Amino acid sequence: MIYERWKPQWQAAKGNEQFRATFGEYIPLVEAVANTISVDIQYVIKDESSQTLIHNDLNPGNVLVHNNTDVIFIDWEEARYGSLFLDIPLRCGTSEQIEEYRGLLAANTMEFADNHFNQMYTIASRYLGLRYMSKQVV
Repeated sequence: MIYERWKPQWQAAKGNEQFRATFGEYIPLVEAVANTISVDIQYVIKDESSQTLIHNDLNPGNVLVHNNTDVIFIDWEEARYGSLFLDIPLRCGTSEQIEEYRGLLAANTMEFADNHFNQMYTIASRYLGLRYMSKQVV
């Protein structure tokens, strides 16, 4: 994602004179952080303990609620086998939601030590920020 989506847009922005004049001093910092994210995300991608079927495009538009009780996920075209940290937990907005999600995972035999869960969640959260920054607006 970084090399296919974000980097071309970033290179185009750096080619813009006004962008360079405004943000030029931050360019090395942004590139260093992007490189760190691309290295760190490998830990999440290669973490065998968190591999499962993921939706890979969860957002409010892809979640339907029927009768205020049944939740239905739609638009599975980007679904794939991958780390669950790239999916549902990143949509949790509070620590209570995160803990509730961890409880559901544990009930389904996917338990994670606190430090492992927190590390994977943190790395994936940084990746998600770049992913959404790189979405093309139509």
